[in-house]
Amino acid sequence: TFFTMNVYDRVISNQAYTTLWALASGVMVAMLFEYLSRNLRSWLLDNAGKKADLLLGSTLFRQAMMSRLENRPQSAGAFANTIREFESVRDFATSATLATITDLPFVLMFVWVIHAIAGPLFWVPLACIPILVIVGALAQIPLSRYVKEHLREGSIKQGILVETLESAEAIKALRMESQVQTRYERASALTARTSMKSRNITAMVNNFTALLQSMCTVAMVVWGVYLIGDGTLTQGALIGAVILAGRTIAPAASITALAVRYQQAKTALTSLNRVMNTPTDRDPERNYLRKPTTTGALSAENLAFRYDPMSPDSVREVSMTLNPGERVAVLGRIGSGKSTLLKVLAGLYLPREGSVKLDGIEIQQIEPADVRRHVLYVGQDTRLFFGTLRENLKAGNPHIDDDSMMRIADAFGVHQMASRHPRGYDMPIGEGGNGLSGGQRQAVALARAVIANPAVMLLDEPTSAMDTATETMVMQALSRLSTRQTMVFVTHKLQLLDFVNRVMIMDGGVRVADGPKEAVLQALKEGKIQGVRRV
Repeated sequence: TFFTMNVYDRVISNQAYTTLWALASGVMVAMLFEYLSRNLRSWLLDNAGKKADLLLGSTLFRQAMMSRLENRPQSAGAFANTIREFESVRDFATSATLATITDLPFVLMFVWVIHAIAGPLFWVPLACIPILVIVGALAQIPLSRYVKEHLREGSIKQGILVETLESAEAIKALRMESQVQTRYERASALTARTSMKSRNITAMVNNFTALLQSMCTVAMVVWGVYLIGDGTLTQGALIGAVILAGRTIAPAASITALAVRYQQAKTALTSLNRVMNTPTDRDPERNYLRKPTTTGALSAENLAFRYDPMSPDSVREVSMTLNPGERVAVLGRIGSGKSTLLKVLAGLYLPREGSVKLDGIEIQQIEPADVRRHVLYVGQDTRLFFGTLRENLKAGNPHIDDDSMMRIADAFGVHQMASRHPRGYDMPIGEGGNGLSGGQRQAVALARAVIANPAVMLLDEPTSAMDTATETMVMQALSRLSTRQTMVFVTHKLQLLDFVNRVMIMDGGVRVADGPKEAVLQALKEGKIQGVRRV
């Protein structure tokens, strides 16, 4: 600004080339310093963004993993979309536009300089600044509503996408492609509509800002011409004042440019706060008991649990004791609460009433990592992880040696499966176990459970997808390799009863029978027990 003003007012009229080069050298040094300063600011912002990714991203992922299962959203896609919104908060906090806000303290200084070199012309940018601020503030009202709608509809869209990818086989088998496509297109249309509304508001604000900046320039030039005619202003001062006016209005204009990002970050932060406030398996404010060893005695007293506050109890008034090394089969009709009971016993869900104890100590008082180490749940919906067969087998015990791993894998028929593949134990496993049959996935899951070496194994329909020969081999391997472990089987198969010494029957979430296998089965055949139609 001062360079331009002095060139017009002094250099051109006096042909002072020496002064011109001196001024040019000085302004080049100043411009180089500004260039270095901007690069430094960009580096600091990028570095802050990287640290935010590492620290906050890791914290969010840990919170998502440790959040209580009963408090999680029903849609995994919507939950993932909420966590992904962390990027909106990070981008807002480290955006270059936000960095221009640091120029706000210099606005009044620029106005004072304009007043010093151009007199009353300072009133023009001074009048434009509050107008821009007011317009930006008014734009927040509709933007807030549209951004919230966009994020909510985006979560629904993401949920449909994730569910479709995970259920591709079922969708194709049921010929649901057109239905799912319609749902996705409807969700996409709603998302695009709210996104367009936000963009329209933003475009209107940006266009108004550009218009006001242009009008500011025109007003200053027109007024400046009259001042030049009166002899109270020079041409150089007018040009310098116009340049400074642009620097004065730019920070205020950047506030309006931040409108959408601010609302996105604000809404995302609200959602992330809900995630961070979700109860977790481990309360950081509590001192848990460490339990490196256990006898495998597990007991429950007056257990009651429901998945939803509005639904009836899935398990109620259940009391039981599992002695070390005991083998128990849990029988019952579909929906009788068998699987839920095992999940509560494993500590995956907190009971609404009652307690679960390991060696006489409530599991809520024990370090959650120790509970997971000693009590292992294998669900009927067998899940394997994307990676290799070796990684899946060692998931629960990554430090086991390969010889022990292969010995256990051979007992469950997994070694034969690996031997048929050219990459052996490095054979790739698809997400969820894609590429393997249901029986193969169950064999890998059971081998993985034995490798983990827990004291208590809670197995939910562990052989439901296996043929009779494979089932017999697997159950014999379990009996041979897990002689000291306490085991509970949820099953509908008669063959598995040969490997247990105790039977418990569930009906309507209540334990209706429990005792030695022969006595319970005899009472069931005689019709003295209700809850299982046929075993």
